[in-house]
Amino acid sequence: MKQKMSIAGILLLAALGMQANSYTVKSPDGKLVVNVACEGGKASYTVDYNGKQMLRTSALGLVANYGDFSKNLTMGILKGGEVKPLAYKMTRIKKSDIQKDVVDATIGFLNSKKDSMTLHLHVSNNDIAYKYEMSRPKKDNPKSVIIYNEVSGFNFPEYNPQNEMFSHFGMKRYNFKNETQLFKVIPHTSKIQKNRPASPERNTFEGS
Repeated sequence: MKQKMSIAGILLLAALGMQANSYTVKSPDGKLVVNVACEGGKASYTVDYNGKQMLRTSALGLVANYGDFSKNLTMGILKGGEVKPLAYKMTRIKKSDIQKDVVDATIGFLNSKKDSMTLHLHVSNNDIAYKYEMSRPKKDNPKSVIIYNEVSGFNFPEYNPQNEMFSHFGMKRYNFKNETQLFKVIPHTSKIQKNRPASPERNTFEGS
């Protein structure tokens, strides 16, 4: 009996030791890399594109009416991560038929009260989106989620293409009556935007 308990204890320790404190999700072409980590009980993420840092360590999480998901978190396992095709229509933009490959993944978190929050990641070659799924507490109360505070953020590095883009408008005064001068700015700005991933979008919603 003691031998069985010892074996069970060893297996439990091994499982805890194998629990990752970070996960990496890459875009279909491998250039856009999102790393999600949980250190000191706080969840965060970073973003690199083609080897260049786009977002430094940025916070993840929120504070709801029934639990705090901004600290004392334990990260679970990553699910998904496979490349799959996505197609949808947007009638109010130039390119209404959207077809692209995406990688969808989920990572679960538990707070100190063992309430759960799931992070959904959506990564394609040029954009990132994420959202939180809140699971209803075991006692089935409260019936709805009220978000008191969201700590999620975008921590841009000191130098990045977006800073360069905005610096052209902040450092120079353009006379908008001078069309020649104005149109010199637009191609340069478009070029910067083309070579960087879009900033992550975030959303919160109530789980079923």
